[in-house]
Amino acid sequence: MRVFRPTFRDRSTGERRQTQKLYIDFADHRQIRHRIPAPGCRTERQAERFAEMLEALVVARQYGDQIDRRLADWLHGLTKSTLRKFAEIGLIDEQYATASVPLERHIADFERWLRETKARHGFHRDPVYVHNVTTQVRYIVRECGVTYWNDLTKAAVETCLGKLDVASKSYNSYLASIKLFGSWMVENARAVTSPIAGIKPVRWQKTETRRAMTFEEVCKLLTTTAAGPVRYHMTGVERAVLYLVGIETGFRSGELRELTVDCFDFDNATVTLGAEYCKNRQEATQYLKRGRAEQLRAFLADREPGEKVFNMPIGVKVVKMLRKDLKAASIVPTDERGTKIVFHCLRYTLSTALDRAGVSLKERMMILRHSDRSNLTLGTYTTLQVIDLRGAIEQLPSYPWPVTVEQQREEKVA
Repeated sequence: MRVFRPTFRDRSTGERRQTQKLYIDFADHRQIRHRIPAPGCRTERQAERFAEMLEALVVARQYGDQIDRRLADWLHGLTKSTLRKFAEIGLIDEQYATASVPLERHIADFERWLRETKARHGFHRDPVYVHNVTTQVRYIVRECGVTYWNDLTKAAVETCLGKLDVASKSYNSYLASIKLFGSWMVENARAVTSPIAGIKPVRWQKTETRRAMTFEEVCKLLTTTAAGPVRYHMTGVERAVLYLVGIETGFRSGELRELTVDCFDFDNATVTLGAEYCKNRQEATQYLKRGRAEQLRAFLADREPGEKVFNMPIGVKVVKMLRKDLKAASIVPTDERGTKIVFHCLRYTLSTALDRAGVSLKERMMILRHSDRSNLTLGTYTTLQVIDLRGAIEQLPSYPWPVTVEQQREEKVA
């Protein structure tokens, strides 16, 4: 193994000169000679140290020895192009060359893949889902204190998950995110195996900890919120209308976020959301009260057709927003029995109101877009006419419209 500077002839003077870059001439484990630049080496001493590590790597490869910690740390510090060159020569495996890339780069590529590809249902993934998955993966990697894939172990991930002070369902969510990342690493030939594939989710028993709001609580929430301050870039009126639309349509948080002005058909009093944004990936058409449709027409009169109806925050900010509005309305989010009000409880409130109005179970299933595949009598052999769903919606309580004409004018002026 030899460290040297190649010479060249200066065209202007005709003299022989040495290059600034240092090179290493060596024979690999198959006794094939190679000449490669010494990356990042400015002095001969630095190049000699690089050559010593390279010689140790050749010996390990020649005798089939495992790469020790010293060589692994050295490889982790090399550039991607150098690792690729070593892989081409055969000094390291292609998978090891990729594993020497910092995990953050892999996570960034994983996030880009989630965002730009389509899932099995044929649609792009929800941006909120992508954000949650990658945030959970980065949290686990950070808490495990690792930088490279080869340093990630099953024990470290299990220890990190064990420290989470969350419910069993959230625990399994973190586990599913890191396992999805591990599967993606293996399927894209960035790793040979996933050490976390064998971690099993914990058992959890579904307990009802949420409750529907009463008619009085809904009225208090709407009127108080409409007169409240701006929260998370949404005015009080916008938030009140958001809550009311959620209660009367049953749309989930992510579905409400995707509603645009052209989703509403005010003449027929309906709102339609594309299949890409619905939880069951089927287009949803919800009926509105006739009077409510006219109020929404006036509320959205100055909006463009493709404009989002609600400028909603994402993640836990939605929960915090509702919690602050409940507190302002003197509504206790969690009662003495431990049941609480969260954003999803708007659907609970709709279902409870329909039940109290005497709406049939089949009609409630249709409005809430619930499936009951195990019950053929109810799910298949019972049919409804459109007029039945329209009548069911009209039986909802007369919740107050939170926007007066004067308030709407003041909002536009502001």
